[in-house]
Amino acid sequence: MMFLPQIAQAATCTINDKEVPCSEIPGWVWSIPIVFGILGMAAFVFWIMMLIDAINNEKENKTVWVIVLVFLSFLGAVIYYFAAKMPRKKSINTTTSSVGQ
Repeated sequence: MMFLPQIAQAATCTINDKEVPCSEIPGWVWSIPIVFGILGMAAFVFWIMMLIDAINNEKENKTVWVIVLVFLSFLGAVIYYFAAKMPRKKSINTTTSSVGQ
């Protein structure tokens, strides 16, 4: 059992081709993968939401938008959001506001 703590204390990390003890690395460095992981998951959820929206709401260009979303992934989702979803959302808002007047 004494062998395991010795391994943990002897852990070294390589920075700029130099071996340094991992305890000398600042704590915030270890949070970088966590932040990018969370951003990646948020981008994936956004992509899935835009793909579902394109499948459910597009009538004329459904196939084109699905192909754009599949092959361009997050970039395709951003393009779809500004090119198709936002104009549709604005037209719905102007229709509902004019009906109420």
